[in-house]
Amino acid sequence: GRNGGHLTPATYRDFYGLQQMYGTDQALRSLAIENYTVSSLLSIIESEGLADSVNLAALGHNSLLLNDLEVAQAHVDLQAAQAAGVDVSQVEWLDAEQMNKVRWCIP
Repeated sequence: GRNGGHLTPATYRDFYGLQQMYGTDQALRSLAIENYTVSSLLSIIESEGLADSVNLAALGHNSLLLNDLEVAQAHVDLQAAQAAGVDVSQVEWLDAEQMNKVRWCIP
């Protein structure tokens, strides 16, 4: 059957909270282990020739922020991660108007 799970490391999500609770080094390690896990799984899938079997689709990740508080929290997380040296160059913010234009279908 189809899992429908997500294999996407957190780029900056919840970074500020992790940083406040555990410190910057541990927050960075948390992101690093997510990136390591994803890259390792992708490597195993490729090296074992399982890409067709797992129906892996690299489509990125979208987080839909539903209110001003969520937007503000996401900005705080992003700024904290960026200040700590996290590469956030792939992060793209879409406003409500831009997001309403996004359409795609996953087969």
